[in-house]
Amino acid sequence: MVGFLQHGEARECLRLLGDMRASSEATPNEYTLSASLKACCVAGDTGAGVRIHGVCVRTGYQEHHVVANSLHGEQPDEFTFASLLKACSGLGAARQGGQVHAAMTARGFSTASNAILAGALVDLYAKCRCLPVAMQVFESLERKNAIQWTTVVVGHALEGQVREAMELFRRFWRSGVRADAHVLSGVVGVLADFALVEQGRQVHCYTVKNPAGLDVHFFYGGGDDTHPEAGDIRRVLRDVERRMREQLGYSADAQFALHDVDEESRVESLRVHSERLAVGLWLLRNGHGGGQEMVIRVYKNLRVCGDCHDFFKGLSAVLKRVLVVRDANRFHRFEQGACSCRDYW
Repeated sequence: MVGFLQHGEARECLRLLGDMRASSEATPNEYTLSASLKACCVAGDTGAGVRIHGVCVRTGYQEHHVVANSLHGEQPDEFTFASLLKACSGLGAARQGGQVHAAMTARGFSTASNAILAGALVDLYAKCRCLPVAMQVFESLERKNAIQWTTVVVGHALEGQVREAMELFRRFWRSGVRADAHVLSGVVGVLADFALVEQGRQVHCYTVKNPAGLDVHFFYGGGDDTHPEAGDIRRVLRDVERRMREQLGYSADAQFALHDVDEESRVESLRVHSERLAVGLWLLRNGHGGGQEMVIRVYKNLRVCGDCHDFFKGLSAVLKRVLVVRDANRFHRFEQGACSCRDYW
């Protein structure tokens, strides 16, 4: 648990605590609980922190000095500083963040080998538009992870420094650091927000020969036919829509489509929304039989439209399969014809 925490993997630390309590005969001790409380701090998970605090009280560890330091903190540690930096980053408080940075340095905390502090500092300076300082911290890191790479790439893109952003992305790709679909869609999403279509397509091209072995696909929506299987994807979508009409009475809501074309074209334009194309590709590759063994996961940089939301609800009911869609606002989990957001997003 401490190993994950030291490498910035707070969620993995909390997951291990859950596994320990569920399946192990060993009970959490003061060090387990202390690490878990610090993980809650790094992850910003107040709910989990309250629950773990309750465990401390019930087991009598609340007054133990190791746990008490995590709860009340007599001296700031790396997790205290990481939380302060995260707060400054969210507020755009560059001056206060610089003061926290100075306090860290005065107490001997090094960012060169500390993934938690390094990530928080890079994020602070990038979001506060202090890119030279962000790059100074970034270049000093002994090991760079995917989140840190993404932070500096996106930071330069948001500043309009497209050439620098693309060069950093090429360095990122050549470094061999594993990038997941969320990281890649985040980079493309920023480029799309600024209408940097050519740069977005360049990032897309890099994913075709992904050294990490990921099968990542990007869809741009708006009638984009660049994917080599675009025709087959639309055929699959028409097939599942037919099944949804027969079983659920589904019909496309054309109010979310283009308004200066005929009805048939408006319905067809809904079929090429990027999130729906992504699901269509999954169905094309994996079939559309029932089964809960695999979850369909989609990441989208914009808010999912109302018709696609209804489509995914119906699809989860017809296929008896779970879909998880991450849009600009939240995660949506579609299961048995309902969404976790309860139709409010």
